[in-house]
Amino acid sequence: MGHLRGADRHPLPAREHHGLRKDPAQANIEQAAEAHEEGHAEAAAEQAVTPLELFFDLVFVFAITQVTQFIADYARGRLRAAMHG
Repeated sequence: MGHLRGADRHPLPAREHHGLRKDPAQANIEQAAEAHEEGHAEAAAEQAVTPLELFFDLVFVFAITQVTQFIADYARGRLRAAMHG
């Protein structure tokens, strides 16, 4: 059984107590976690939206609503014409 700490009586990992090198698997996990966090930071920087992009998104949405309204009005007019004569 490993060395126990205080009243907890939980064994300490060997590297903490004896000052041994980290387990290679643990080192790989930690390295992957760091790379993952760095990747998120880079992705967040790449995904930053500029005001110009937001403006063009707004213009696009406005254009779609206008075209939709035009089509709806056109269809409504054709339906009325068909019903009245």
